[in-house]
Amino acid sequence: MDKRYFNASDAISWSICARRAWFDRNLPDGLVVEIDPFDTLMQEKGLEHEATVLATLGAYEQATSVEHTQELMRQQAPLIYQGLLVSDALGVLCQPDFLRLDDGAYRAEDAKFSTTMSGKKDQIAQLGTYDIVLGSKHRARALMADGEVYELSDSDLRTAKRFIDDMGAIAASSQRPEANFVATKCESCPYRPVCRPEFEASENLGLNYFVDNRALPELGKRGIRTLSDMARAEISDLDDVPYLKTVEKRTNAILQAQSYLQKRVIKIGEINTPPGDAVHFDIETWPFGSGGQGSVYLWGFLLPPYDPATCYEYVWADEQDDEQGFLSVLDAIEKYRQRFNELVLVHYSDFERIQIRRLAERYGLVEHPTVRWLLDDPSSCFDIKKSVSSALILPVTGYGLKAICKHPDLVNFQWALKESGSQWSVVRYANYLASNDAVERAAIREELLAYNRDDVTGTLEQQRWMERLASNN
Repeated sequence: MDKRYFNASDAISWSICARRAWFDRNLPDGLVVEIDPFDTLMQEKGLEHEATVLATLGAYEQATSVEHTQELMRQQAPLIYQGLLVSDALGVLCQPDFLRLDDGAYRAEDAKFSTTMSGKKDQIAQLGTYDIVLGSKHRARALMADGEVYELSDSDLRTAKRFIDDMGAIAASSQRPEANFVATKCESCPYRPVCRPEFEASENLGLNYFVDNRALPELGKRGIRTLSDMARAEISDLDDVPYLKTVEKRTNAILQAQSYLQKRVIKIGEINTPPGDAVHFDIETWPFGSGGQGSVYLWGFLLPPYDPATCYEYVWADEQDDEQGFLSVLDAIEKYRQRFNELVLVHYSDFERIQIRRLAERYGLVEHPTVRWLLDDPSSCFDIKKSVSSALILPVTGYGLKAICKHPDLVNFQWALKESGSQWSVVRYANYLASNDAVERAAIREELLAYNRDDVTGTLEQQRWMERLASNN
């Protein structure tokens, strides 16, 4: 792309981090950026949805250049596919999926493979940029995966204007922007090998799990700019800091800095572990299943006496079997209730219970007795993450299961498939669905089962680690 211009699609990186958007244009020396398989899958799904929408729109003209697009617009072509728009004044290029003629003026539209625009800052900025460059009386729209149509609001256009201003400055700068560590964004960033050592060397406050980046300007005004500064701070030093409003948050922020720098576990409360007969429980989901609502294809359980080789049980349910798979899971749980006197299902975070509720509502099973037990009886399930959060401050930048389990000074449990993870599992299941080779499908299925088995074993090992910490009191 001509470096005099930026692209509306740069909103993807901009919405994550200004430095990432700058690096996209100024690749760090010696860094080889590999294409992320999950990003590739998302692009493929988006293109599939775009093709589906296009097939419903009738005859169209496909644009091949900015000049061709302008000519088609002069000719009042009813539908232009992949039109190219440019604004020399703003320095921006964009390519809406569709330019549709409506009452003498064109409207920009994109096919979006999602069912909501809530929280989709990148997509909103991209659509708004089309609107601003096109200068039409019609607002840009998103054609969603569920058939709904989203039309931009005034607030959305303000987001687009911020993007255009920010991205124009990024494109014009020879200096990379300042940045702070954000675990949810940085861990999967292709430029992590460049930034992470810098964040660690400078003791970037973003490494503190309990400090929201939006609090950093006020903290800086108070002389708290590094982890060491935070570790030395008093609670009163943080009074009235935005996003650190409660005494608990302020206390945890200070203790988190101390824990991270001193590489030690700090106990802040009683360590609770599952009572009764614990069955460790984890699910794998296919976010594109059931018409974009998502489906669960694997339900895994690790039963006492917890030998992963012999005590792991599962229900596998391809998308067409989603409802029957859920019913099979409810039957399995009912059998566990009869088998174990004090059954408790142990999981990490509330994700599993959220999926149970969604499936129960989808298939009219809200009043099913096992569903009612799972959702209404507080003794039915035990969330280990809540127990960790209420009792421990740990030397980590994120409190996810793998971050704690894989840490060599904490649980030190390692997944057999080193590259595995939640996005990896989505890609591998996509490979499973796409394959027509029975041998390949069986091999992928075994990989996914092994990953799920390690997930439930990981929750078990974290429970055991917490029990050891509790006994050392």
